[in-house]
Amino acid sequence: MNKWPIRVPMQIQETISSWLVRLAIGQGCDPLTLTGTIWADWRAWTFDLDRGIPKERIDILLELSDIRKSALKQSALACEISIISSLPLLKHGIWPWLLGIGIRNRRYRGGLQYCPLCFSSDTQPYFRRQWRFAWATNCEKHNVLLLDRCMQCASPVEPHRLSVLHVKQLSFCATCGIDLRKCVPQPNLSGALRFQECARNFINLKQGEIWGRSIDIREWFDACRQFINMIRRVVCQPESKLGRMFTDIGVPFHKIEPEQLNLRLELLSVGCREQLFDCLNTLMSIHINDISNILKYYSITKNSFWSNNYENPSPLHFLNSALSIQNRRYKSRTNRTYGVPKSKIAVLKAWTRLKRRGIVD
Repeated sequence: MNKWPIRVPMQIQETISSWLVRLAIGQGCDPLTLTGTIWADWRAWTFDLDRGIPKERIDILLELSDIRKSALKQSALACEISIISSLPLLKHGIWPWLLGIGIRNRRYRGGLQYCPLCFSSDTQPYFRRQWRFAWATNCEKHNVLLLDRCMQCASPVEPHRLSVLHVKQLSFCATCGIDLRKCVPQPNLSGALRFQECARNFINLKQGEIWGRSIDIREWFDACRQFINMIRRVVCQPESKLGRMFTDIGVPFHKIEPEQLNLRLELLSVGCREQLFDCLNTLMSIHINDISNILKYYSITKNSFWSNNYENPSPLHFLNSALSIQNRRYKSRTNRTYGVPKSKIAVLKAWTRLKRRGIVD
């Protein structure tokens, strides 16, 4: 095969899938046609290409596109996720802290975020790598909330489904055809933006900080997930000791509806994640001299503060002395009642999970 006539360089911080879509439009064909020509025996868009293209598929792309192998490798999101994740990165399934796009027969259920103001200022609009991370809820350049849907038809963003006959850029909705640059962004929450900036800075330093204590970057992200799970529990149990503590110290968890928290963090909407990170920023902004006294005052137990399977890192061991230990006694379920209707929240959570899987519209 000969090299393609139109050279499309990859932009700074551009995702692989975004570059492939722009590459296809540059050659005058649809993205599905381009990848079908490159990999006739591989349905590329049934995979999250932003994670990284498999090694056995890269060589032919390098021959046709004139892009450097190092550029493709550096653009793979596996580079950042491997730095912050203490879990192995599986070939299939959701990666920690990376938004899941929910692929079903080349259709996406979410996972791609964008800033319409960035698209408007770009000579050629493209998707940024940082928009794919779960902690990214704001555009740091324009200080607005990122969008993860078309504001007109509420469909997920699917640039790989665009037709070159109708559009010449990727900043369009593949479902209704509206120009996403015309979407109006919403104001952001300053606490969520501060957490996002901390996460980015700590990744660059490869070291985090909690309540004045330095901590390994992987342990920092693990601790953040534990705190987020704690916030989610409090949203569902606002009258608990933790709920009363959060209320008094100003954690704004009351703004979150319980039925919004029906999926794991990487599958939640951008608005819901922003509210969680706003709460998390408030919690982590408590002065180190106050956190122990607060935990003692509200008699917070170790069981309610930490998850059972979580081993808090050594920089946070100072909290153990402030947490009381309560032995739990579980009653056997001998009088289980059948046929009792589930609560409204439980039904709404189940319904949203079905919608995410594409079983219902």
